[in-house]
Amino acid sequence: MASAEPVVVPASSRFRPQETQSIRDDGQRDAHVGGSAALELYRDGALLRSVAVSPDLKGQGLGRRLTEAMIDLARSLNVPAIYLLTTTAQTYFPAFGFEEVDRSAVPASVRASVEFKSASNQPRWSCVSAWR
Repeated sequence: MASAEPVVVPASSRFRPQETQSIRDDGQRDAHVGGSAALELYRDGALLRSVAVSPDLKGQGLGRRLTEAMIDLARSLNVPAIYLLTTTAQTYFPAFGFEEVDRSAVPASVRASVEFKSASNQPRWSCVSAWR
């Protein structure tokens, strides 16, 4: 099967699997979603969400390309900082310039997000990271 590149749709600040599609090198539509990433935009920053890769595609750089695409999108929109919450990837994101920060350092507009509010009530969210 030919490799698929993610299609980034900058008009939307949030990507959901049903809104994404991949186009194989031969131009045919592929129903398989290989990965996902979301960037929720707020007044004082953005929240990187849902960076995930299908198990059969891990190790091929798709997660890296998705993360870089979200960082590039944030840069193009002049977003001052990107924040993320993770329980499983604390060692993955520093390679992209993310650093662990205290929750109090996150701007109020980002802390008001549904994701951040729900994570604040769950101690399992052990890492808050920021890219600036």
